[in-house]
Amino acid sequence: WFNNSRPYTIPITLLCWLVIYLYSIKQGGNSLYGIIAYTGIALVHLATNLADDYFDYRRLCKNSKELMSTKECKLKYIKEGKTTDKELLYVIILLLSIAAICAGILFFTSGHYVGILSVFALIIALSYSFLSSKGLGDIAVILAYGPLMFEGVYYVMCYKLSFEVFIISMAIVPFTVGLVYMNNLMDFDTDIQSGKKSLCCRIGDINLAAKGLLLIYIFGYSMFILYAVITHKYFFLLPVITIPMAIIVYKLVQTYYRKDNKQSDDVFVNFIYNRYKKLLQTKTGDFYLRLFLARNLMIFVSLTFILALIIYY
Repeated sequence: WFNNSRPYTIPITLLCWLVIYLYSIKQGGNSLYGIIAYTGIALVHLATNLADDYFDYRRLCKNSKELMSTKECKLKYIKEGKTTDKELLYVIILLLSIAAICAGILFFTSGHYVGILSVFALIIALSYSFLSSKGLGDIAVILAYGPLMFEGVYYVMCYKLSFEVFIISMAIVPFTVGLVYMNNLMDFDTDIQSGKKSLCCRIGDINLAAKGLLLIYIFGYSMFILYAVITHKYFFLLPVITIPMAIIVYKLVQTYYRKDNKQSDDVFVNFIYNRYKKLLQTKTGDFYLRLFLARNLMIFVSLTFILALIIYY
């Protein structure tokens, strides 16, 4: 179950949490409450990934042809009969129940706002597949991994909300959204076939949709600049050193649907292909190469912000 809940996305949740956790500690926050919050957040994240599979399967199984036409890696463990949708539902309920216990503890230690934030988190988790099918999945991610997580962790640790925390969340979250958007870009054909209307599908043109990823990254870097300017904390411009990596990720997205996607005159892109040659030899290598690079970009952005946080304080 852990493998199927896509644990390779855990660093995203961990680093988003770590950014606001360390910031809150520097503001005198309660470290234990922050750890309890992360436990609940991580469980909801894994449950959301599985719930997305559950609802996708329930929708696709109505048409066996559509189900089998999906990418080999998509819903593989269900299609091969290693589990059933009923068992999958039980695991989702279990994960959310444990997360609810964490929320209950924080409700009594930090205040009633925890209950409100937890309800919003649960709604997003259970409705993510539906929202994604309507082109609203990226907005759900912005809310969940941006203000909801950052203000939530800050609140349980420091017992208040903060506009500065909101700005930080809007600087970090675009790189998390970029990972989800990247996944939707590469699922473009499959989603069109299954009738799923992600934001990329609603844009309609894959080349135009790819440019959306560039806009997401530009917004994230712009928020770092805004945060540094309004707070006069210029150490927090450090994440902009990851811009070259964002450019490489964008270039690789542009080549995904080309038949000669492994051919390029770009030195850096070719370096990436050579570095991950073994991965590219697998059937799903092109998919996971881009997904992992988008994930790594988010990781480096978070780590550079954390480094700036340590330097500043």
